[in-house]
Amino acid sequence: MKRTIFLIVIICVILYFQYPYVNYENNNYDILQFNNPNKSIFENMLSEKKISIFTNMPIDLTYKDIQPSYFTPDFVNVLNANKDFSNNVYNQLNYYNLPLCISKSHKLIVLDKASPLTFQNNYRFLLLNLKNTIKISLFYPSQKDNLYFNKNNISTIDFYNTDYNKFPKLNDVKFIEVLLHPYQIISIPFKWMYILNNIDEPDTILLTYTNESIFSRILKR
Repeated sequence: MKRTIFLIVIICVILYFQYPYVNYENNNYDILQFNNPNKSIFENMLSEKKISIFTNMPIDLTYKDIQPSYFTPDFVNVLNANKDFSNNVYNQLNYYNLPLCISKSHKLIVLDKASPLTFQNNYRFLLLNLKNTIKISLFYPSQKDNLYFNKNNISTIDFYNTDYNKFPKLNDVKFIEVLLHPYQIISIPFKWMYILNNIDEPDTILLTYTNESIFSRILKR
């Protein structure tokens, strides 16, 4: 009985100290960048909960000799339902999982037009660019109210084509824009918001890879 109580106390203490870390909001636009970091550097960078960009990552998502630069929208739909491709994604990206990871998912995306303003609600969210260059508009967490998100974390405004007189809080929004080139990865922290946009060429191919740890699953708010 004493051992059980002791164990419960230890778990409660761990959760108590993990809660503020899991829900910490970074509200500055510092950007970290590293060329093909090892696991320790990678985790240390993401632990700062800043926008992080990684270049020259040794990831090969070629499928049956078809390189991602040749993926078409129809082929992307096929691959999203393909178990062999899915297994290859996990084999290539498991290295970048959260410590104590208990769930993960991925999805290929064809970006044919600007994405909606999106709230990033995964604890670890990696976006890998496979084809063409994209522009990403990024908004830190304290900008949320100015972007007219509702309680379900959905915003109905078109940020770049909205009447600012009708939505006056938009005049106070601060954001940054970054370019993500093929085979670069960006980590967008929990609670940040973003818009994805093509630069010149349509049908950009992206891969999202998300993780939750045992702590984030329990403690995220």
